[in-house]
Amino acid sequence: MGAASGSIGVLNAPTNLLTRLIHHRYRLRFQVERPAQGFFTSLLCCSGPFAVYRRSLLAGLWPRYLTQTFAGVRCTNGDDLHLTNLILATGRQVLFEPRAVASTWVPRTLRLYLRQQLRWNRSFYRELRWTFAGIRSRHPYLALDVLARALLPLLLAAALVLLASEGLLVGWELLAADLTLAVAMLCLTAAFLLAHGASVSFLLLYGPLHMGLLVPVRVWALLTLADPCWETR
Repeated sequence: MGAASGSIGVLNAPTNLLTRLIHHRYRLRFQVERPAQGFFTSLLCCSGPFAVYRRSLLAGLWPRYLTQTFAGVRCTNGDDLHLTNLILATGRQVLFEPRAVASTWVPRTLRLYLRQQLRWNRSFYRELRWTFAGIRSRHPYLALDVLARALLPLLLAAALVLLASEGLLVGWELLAADLTLAVAMLCLTAAFLLAHGASVSFLLLYGPLHMGLLVPVRVWALLTLADPCWETR
């Protein structure tokens, strides 16, 4: 084993609607997504608030970790993700332990939340080549996980643009048929999430938030990958 991480909870979940939504997002992340990666002994990110690393491995990784650059710019954020990738590249296991629980504060305002998401998305896309290098010889599920998180939001944005164009150029009847198919796929996804602990309010509120705000943030993150700004106070 090279590293391990536990389950992260939200300390200030009752503060407002946004913190409650983030709380539910954390529940899905640490009850569904991370355990799936941990099943293949290859957790893709040891969470910054709560992680342990084998000291003997770190001694050899410090130079690469501290001097990482991207497009000629020294990397600042995303350090937890990069260190995890370096551990994965050694061939060691990176495990998820759900019984080890920590809690963290999450953004209380939409402005702080979007800045956090911008930082996370920049580091996620910047780290892709290191991530794929780390999981190259591991189970194919991990590559599927990374590709889904990298491509699906962008494909969603492209689909919305194409649907709007289709309605304007081809006709609203074809648009209605395509929207019906899209809604059916969303209902299938919602049923899966509900079966794994998501609430109806989370699905109704987080969905529009994701499409209206988080997808544009992800696109902007791609356009500004080399920006070293930490994006928090």
